[in-house]
Parts: sequence; C-alpha cells; structure tokens
Amino acid sequence: MHEQARGPSLSAPHAPSLETLAASIPLTWRRILLALLSYGLFFTDIPRSGYGFATLPADTFNRIQESVYSYWGPYNYPVMRINRTRSGAFTGAIGVKPAAVATVWSYRSDTCSVGLRALVQHYGILGWDPCLLYAHACMNVSLDLATVFTMLDNSVASLVSRESQPTALRVESFYKDKVHEALAPTDAVMEHEFRSVQAYVMHSAYDACHALRAIRPNFCEQSQADYSTLSAPRAGIGRVSQHIQKRFALALAALDSSTQVAEMVVIESGADFRPWIGGMAIVRPRNFDIVTLLRVRNCSTPRACTTVSVDDYRYEGGLLNTNTVNTYRAVRCLRFVGQLYNIIRVGVLFYGCYLAASRRYRPALGCFLRIPAQVIIYGSWFPVLLFAMAHAMDAPFVYLLVYRAFSSVNGNLVITTDYIYFVLTMLSCHMRNVWVLSLLTKGLLLAARDHRRGQAILGFRGYVLPLVSFCSIGFEIRLLSIRNTDIVRHAAMAPSANVAAIRYLHTLPSNVRYWGLFLDLRCLLMAFLCLHIALRFLRVNVVRARSLVPYAVTSYCSSSMFSTSWNTLFVDKDASTVSMHKMATQSAVANLLYPSGGRRQAEHVLMNVAWMTDPIEYMAHALWWTSTVFVYKDSRSGCVYYHPLSLQELRTHDDDEMDNILSVVRKDTLLSLRWSDRIYTC
Repeated sequence: MHEQARGPSLSAPHAPSLETLAASIPLTWRRILLALLSYGLFFTDIPRSGYGFATLPADTFNRIQESVYSYWGPYNYPVMRINRTRSGAFTGAIGVKPAAVATVWSYRSDTCSVGLRALVQHYGILGWDPCLLYAHACMNVSLDLATVFTMLDNSVASLVSRESQPTALRVESFYKDKVHEALAPTDAVMEHEFRSVQAYVMHSAYDACHALRAIRPNFCEQSQADYSTLSAPRAGIGRVSQHIQKRFALALAALDSSTQVAEMVVIESGADFRPWIGGMAIVRPRNFDIVTLLRVRNCSTPRACTTVSVDDYRYEGGLLNTNTVNTYRAVRCLRFVGQLYNIIRVGVLFYGCYLAASRRYRPALGCFLRIPAQVIIYGSWFPVLLFAMAHAMDAPFVYLLVYRAFSSVNGNLVITTDYIYFVLTMLSCHMRNVWVLSLLTKGLLLAARDHRRGQAILGFRGYVLPLVSFCSIGFEIRLLSIRNTDIVRHAAMAPSANVAAIRYLHTLPSNVRYWGLFLDLRCLLMAFLCLHIALRFLRVNVVRARSLVPYAVTSYCSSSMFSTSWNTLFVDKDASTVSMHKMATQSAVANLLYPSGGRRQAEHVLMNVAWMTDPIEYMAHALWWTSTVFVYKDSRSGCVYYHPLSLQELRTHDDDEMDNILSVVRKDTLLSLRWSDRIYTC
C-alpha cells in the first residue's frame, strides 16, 4: 500500500469524504459494541480456551497406561439398604442416612442398572415395575421401599437358583440423554451401547480375584480391578474384590449363624472400548460398573426362610483410550498460525483505514468500525481453513469433555464454582465449530448456481454464523430427565476369559459413535433451523443477503471473501438488502462506472479497503496475478475512473453510450496505483 503518484487521481465529486461516510453509514453504539465484542471474543479465543491439550486435565484424567486414562470416577457408593421388621414394615437407609423411598433413576435410567435390568428381562424375574423396564413411562420419580425390597429379593433368589448355570449376557441398550437426541423424530438414529454382563453368587466372604482361584470374574484381569491405580482420592478403596469381600465378611459377622443366612450376587457389567469418530484424534471411552446385591434371610428350617434385609451397593467408573496429547503440536501450530494471520490481517486493515483517512487516527477508527467485523473474521479462507482443521483434530476429545461435564453419580449432579468454570471453558471450546460452519457455508455458497448475480454476491448475514454456533451448544447438553437406557437386545453367551479379554481390547467394527464433526453437522443444522424460525418471529426475514460489490471484487478478489454478507443482523435493516438488490439489476452508466449515492459510495470504498488489505489477496496480486486496471476519462465531467473491465467489456453493458462517454487514458496494474486511488477502483 504505497503512495507513489501515477497519473491523474479520481476527482473530488466521486471521492466521498470522511464526513460523507459518517453521514451515510451512521456509527451507532450498537454497531460499535457489536464490533468490539466480535473482535474481543475473536482475539481472546486462545487465551480463554488454549491452543489444545498438551496434557489432559489432572483433576479429571489419571494416566494408567501410555494412552489409557481413568476419566470418570471411579466411585463406590451405597444405593439402598432395606430392612423388614417383625411387624412387616420396611425401613430404608442410604449409607447411614435414613431414606423413606428409593429413586426411579437408580433402577431405570442409571447406566449401572443396565446389567441388572438385562438379567431381569432375560430370565423373566418377577416383581419389577414395568415402567422400570420401559414398558411405559413412570408416573413418579420415586419407588416405595416395599416395591424395591420385592424387586431385589426376587432378583437375588432367581440368580442364586441359577448359580450352577452360566449367567453371562451380551447386551445392547439405548443411551439417550442429549437434547438433539430427544428432538429426533425417530429412535433409528439413537445411540446404542454394547455391554458384556456376568453374574456370580457368593455364600462366603472370599477374594474373587485371588490368584489361586480357578474361575475369576472378568474384571480381575482389567484395569478397574484396583481402584487405587485409577484414582485413589476419588475412590477411597483399593482392590474391588477385596472391598466386596470385606463388606460381605462384616455382614456375615453380624448374623446369627444358627438362624440366618446371607448371599451376595455380584453383577459385573462393562461396555466395549468404543471409538467415537468424527475427527483425527482417537477417542475410545469405556464405562464399567459392578452391582452387588446382599440378601439376609431368617430361616427356621433350611426350606422355610424369610428375607429380612436387602442391600444394593455399586461400583462404577470410566476409562479412556486416546492419543489427543499426540496431536497437540499440530493443533497448536495450526491455531498459532491462524491467529497470527488474523492479528496481522486486522492490523493491516486498520493501517489501510489510516491511509484512507489521510493518516488521522480518529477518522481511521471510525472507518475501521464501519467495516462489518464478521466480514473480516470469516472472510479470508486461509485462517478459516486452519482453524477448521485444528477443530477437526481435537473436536472428539473436546466434546467428550463437554459430555463428561454433565455426568452424574446416581443421578446427583454436584455444581461448584470450579465446575461452572470448567463447563464455561468447554463450551467456549465448543464454539470453535463456527470455523467448520464458515468453511461449510463458503463451499455451499460457491456451489450455488445463483451465488452471483451481476455484482451481487450471496452471503450469510453477519452474526448468523456465531449465533448458530452458540445455539448449537444447547443441543449437546445432557439432561437427566430424558435419559433412556432401555434394553434393545440381550443374548446369553458362554463365559470365557479369553473372549472377555478380546472384547476389552476390541469391539465390533460397526460399533462406533458418530461424534466430533458428525455431531457438529447435526447440531449446527438443528440450530440453524431453530434460529431461522426465531428470527422470523423477530421480523428478520432473511438470513442470507446479497452484497453489492465493486467490479474490482468480482474481477480480482476471491468471492468467498464475502461469504459473510456486508448486511449485518441487528445493525442493518432488511430494507437495505432490497435496495441493494434493485441496484444490482440496474445497468445505468453511473452504476457501471462508479456508484452514486452516499451510502453506496461509502460501502464501495469500505469493501475495497476490506479485501485489498487481506494479506493473502495482496500477496497473490504482488507475486502471481497480473491485475490490469483500465484508466478512463469521462468526457462529460473530466473525471478519471479506474476500472477492471476493458472498453469492449463495458460495451456489452451499454453499447450506445460508452464510446461517447469514455476514452482510454492508459492501462495500469492494480498495485501500481497509489492507495488513495486504488480503494476507489470501480
């Protein structure tokens, strides 16, 4: 952007002064605040959310192998203990706290209930409320103690009677708890989860994972066998089998051995390491849980026993196999280069405004703020591509963190200040899908047949893209009230330690979760439709608008630069779009050479400033492209015009007048013009 003098300059009547700019495009407080907010969020994205994940958050992820982490729990907790008195009344407790009812969540929605419900359905165990098996909706959120007592008593009795037979199942269940899943018109696209379920019965206290035992539970050979290696502060226990042994031993010690007996049913359930695809980072989470049902009976004779106590105690946690930290260098490089480019781009833009304002800072700032921020932020394809690639690399893990933020233990979500900060940070990272949306809209607009009509280029109105991205967050929130873990299929299988080990390492090829970019596409589409409807109610009739651009834009500049329309939501009214469209269809010589009218003149200059200060565009014209400019003189007024079209091309628009009005002064190149002339190119 140099200032060498090359021939006559554009005459004053056609060069809008800064006062004209201010009068034709009012610099309102709304425009100023939206511009400052946009640039502020834009430049603080990396300081707020970081480049990526050089290491995984230590308070959430505990590394147990090279690429395997404990990311959920592990937890161990009592669910319900119910005693029946001699009078037949029931008393309940959760740990040491008395409880008058049990929650429906624990036996219907909780993932820890999947294995238990699968056994109930497979063996037809009686006494369970049909609503807990998803036969119909549950009318209440709680269950009376008598119902739960009967359910658990029957479950233990049924499984004890089958202890000589294999009780291993392969289970497929729904996993629905996100808003976008609740709004889906069919369950055909609902997430399914595969689990292996196995139960065994204990009549005496022993360590089921002891090395000398011939038959051991599957979890004994897996990472979750010892909670102290996963996350000791959260678990508070060591080996799970020893903790189960200790609890059962304490229960047996409290019995009257002459009249009372006790059995414990242990149900272990583990999901596969399931790939969550939709990005370059590998993300394979796996949930596991153990449900222990302890039953105490009074027996006057070996065959005349009455159950007097049942106890439900659970263990759960989650493992994650991921290589996210290995992608950090590439992600950091992409985001650093993209952010550096944008800083340079905005700096050069302000310098261009400074030169256009005759090197005066206050008018330059006014010129800068009148250029829609969204055109600058989402205009250049280069940083958009870099940011979209970076998002594609770590999106699966970022969305796993968002998913993890809404996880709860037994349906109880604990909200703290740290939790709120964590959620807000993750949601801030989530909005990086706006770069994917921007790249997608550029492709869609370029592929559209009516993308360009004359000098009118179709684009999405400013602030539509970030609004859609922001609204898409709501569709990925998990809600306890819509949790659905219904059993879809269950089948018996022969217990096998070898098969269990294989399933621990591998899952079915088709058992994938469409995550990352796939989740972006679904939620962004739903957010766009909802936003479009909402804007209609606000009397915003169009989310796309045509920018009436100079001939220099359509001749020299990439049309994707204006994939975000110059017309902006909340600032420009729809009427401006209509008037611009009408002007785009006119063929008057005044509009063909240089626009008339204050606002149109101002927008013409500002558009040239916007695209000519883009570093990629500047380097392309400086190094590779020869951008020819024809210098014309108007015989009527003596004005000089800089136009990208030759006289022969201009004749196609108005054959009768061009030869009489214009005469060619010379041919030049765009970059050889001084800046004060270049920005007035037709």
